[in-house]
This record gives sequence, C-alpha cells and structure tokens, in this order.
Amino acid sequence: MSGTNIRCIFCSKYLISGTNPRQATCGDRLCGACFTEREKGEREILCPVCHEMIILPESFRDKAVEVEAANVTAKCSNKDCPWEGLCKNLESHEGDCKFGMVKCPNSGCSVMLPREQVEVHRQQCYYQQVSCHLCGISMARGNIQAHIDRDCLASAVECGNKCGVKVARGMGTSKQLQEHESKGVVFHLRCVSKTVDELKNTSALLARCVPQPTTEKLATERDKALSQAVADITEKLKTMGDNITDKLEPAVFHLQEAANEMGVTLQTVQATTYDGKFIWKIPEVLRRRNEARSGKTISLYSAPFYTSRHGYKLCLRLYMNGDGSGKGTHLSFFITLMRGEYDALLPWPFRQAVNLTLVDQNKQRDIVQSFRPEPTSSSFQRPRNEMNVASGCPTFALVSVLDNVSYVKDDTLFLKCKVDLIGLESIY
Repeated sequence: MSGTNIRCIFCSKYLISGTNPRQATCGDRLCGACFTEREKGEREILCPVCHEMIILPESFRDKAVEVEAANVTAKCSNKDCPWEGLCKNLESHEGDCKFGMVKCPNSGCSVMLPREQVEVHRQQCYYQQVSCHLCGISMARGNIQAHIDRDCLASAVECGNKCGVKVARGMGTSKQLQEHESKGVVFHLRCVSKTVDELKNTSALLARCVPQPTTEKLATERDKALSQAVADITEKLKTMGDNITDKLEPAVFHLQEAANEMGVTLQTVQATTYDGKFIWKIPEVLRRRNEARSGKTISLYSAPFYTSRHGYKLCLRLYMNGDGSGKGTHLSFFITLMRGEYDALLPWPFRQAVNLTLVDQNKQRDIVQSFRPEPTSSSFQRPRNEMNVASGCPTFALVSVLDNVSYVKDDTLFLKCKVDLIGLESIY
C-alpha cells in the first residue's frame, strides 16, 4: 500500500484508528470526518486523486487501512518538530507536542500560539482572571486599571479642585468630600492661582522648543482659555454666599481642563524631533493588540516629527493586526506625510529613502525594513488634506513577534524611523 493511500484524499491525515476511515467506490480512501462533511451536500463527488466519481452512500468502513497505517513511520505535522515514530503513536505525540498550535485557555481570548508558549502568554493575557489588590473583586487583567480608576470602592478619589487631598471612594465619600471642600475655600483659590502660574510657565517653555507659528497658535488658545476662566472666577466672586465652593467649582474645573490640555500638547511637542529620526514608544501592547484584533482600534498614529526645522512633516502608523496583504498575520508599519507649514518651499514628490525598525530590547537582532518612495504614488505628493494615505511595509513582521520578550518587554515596544536626508542639506 502506498504512502498516499493510507492518508485521507481530502485532508491528508493518516487513516489510523479513531479517524473512522472509509473506502470510496473508486478504491481511494477518506477519513470519517471528511466523508460526513461531504455527505451532507452531495451524493456524488469527484475524487481529487483519480478523478473518478465517488458515490458516497456506497463507501464503506475500511479496517484494513487502519492496521496498515498504524505501523507506518510518520513525522509530526507541527512546524519545526523533529519527532518521527509509528503512525499509531502520532496522535498521542501531537496531543502533547510543544510545537503544536493551541488556543489560549483564558475565556474570551482567541490567540493561537505554540503549546510551549501558552503558559507565558496566559500569565500576561488581557483576559486572565485576576483579583483587584484593593477590593478583591475578580475580573480580566485588562480591565483592572479601569476598575481601580473608576469603580473600585476601596481606591481613593482626589478632591475635584486638584488640591492633593484624597478621600476613599465608596460609602460616605460624597459627605467627606463636601466637608473637605466647605472648609478649604481659601486653599482652593490658591490652587487656582498656582494653576494659572503653571500655564504661564508652560507657554514660556513652548516658546523655546517649537516653531514660532505653532507657539503663537498655542498661546492664543491658552489666552482664550485663561481669559474665560478668569471671567468665570470674577463673576462667582461677586456673588459669593454661604455655598462658596459650589459657586467656584465650575470655574476651577474649566481652568483645570485648560491646564490638562496644555499638558498633553507639551508632551507632544517634547516628543517631536527635527532631524528625520524618530523613536516611538508604545506602552500597553497587550491591550492595544487585543483592541486591534477585535476591531476596536485598528491602527495607531505616532506624534509628528520633521526632517528639519522647516522640512517635511511626517508621522508613523502601526496596524498591530495587519493591513492589506498583512491583515491578520503581520504587523503593518507605515510612514505618513502630513501637511506642514513649509510645504510650499519643499521639493515634491517626497523621494527620501525610509528605514523602519522594530527594536530588539535585548540588543541582539532588530527587525528592519527599508524602502524608497514611488514618485508617482499619491502618498508622496504634497498633502492637500491633513495627511496623505500611509505607505510602507504591510508585511513588516509576523504578529508573533509581539509574544517575543526581546521585542515586547514590560508590555512596551519601541519602533524607530530614519529618513535619509541626502539631497536636503541645502533646503532651508
């Protein structure tokens, strides 16, 4: 009996005991599972081996092939596994093979990975059930921080005036906060004054580290927010009565929001570079990866960066579950041209070579891909909208690299981009 004749003509599995092998009317053989699947839809099908018609109702159980197949030497079907042995032992081996692909045991997780990596993944999995260290309630690991921040009755909440005082969330919280706020009006007014000073200092810092048009825009937004906040505070002070905290709260909140927005803007500015090189730190990889698989957050954008003070404005885009030809199998890593303040002075289309890197945090083997822009592509023409369509490497790296601790350490990965500046030296 030939080696091919002891395998199912459809799925190629060995026809050992337990597969319920059947002999077709043409003489070839198929496993019980493939027979059952095809019997549901057709009475006759074409044999893929001899190309004769198989009359399914006339096929019969073939015990002889079970005996023959059991004593044939077989190899493990799992990639990279070196095991060889009798076919009758194959099923037992593959049930324990460390190279076998298995699903994460955590309910809700659909990740498939080699059996030997399951335990490491399970301990870091977004869906692993863990207990809140404050209140003891059990939930998915990925939901713990949101629970502590919003719902946990054993965690602490800060005074709405951002004065630094914290009161336990839960029973009696509202009463405690009201008592604190009613006794701290003067102190809260000092907090308002401090916030105004911090905003002024932030603006001064921005003026030193960003281009002038950007600085002027931020300053205008800051002045508008501050003016409105001051007007609100002045109006409330005119009508202060016994319930002074309630009257001041909206104005204080408005000012705090302005400070928070300015803080976010400052972080973005501090991340900006002006030499065509950019390092992108992406934290919470596990959460972001699960959101990409579920379709909640398909892609991520980096902060903008520039080839020079007056050069091209760019940002990076990452699809953690792939895009296009890399969908579901690869990380897709792209560069995006953005509309900049000096585009009228720059040569178009954009022609600079681009180097994209996934950093090996153990400093052994970075994953690197390079490309040179296609001049006819719309992705590299002068942007007419906020940004062009991203272009780059749809099959940058297999998604399995996100399970590798060399590339994802402390739930964080680092990506790099380097734009070749040759030819741009004399451009403004």
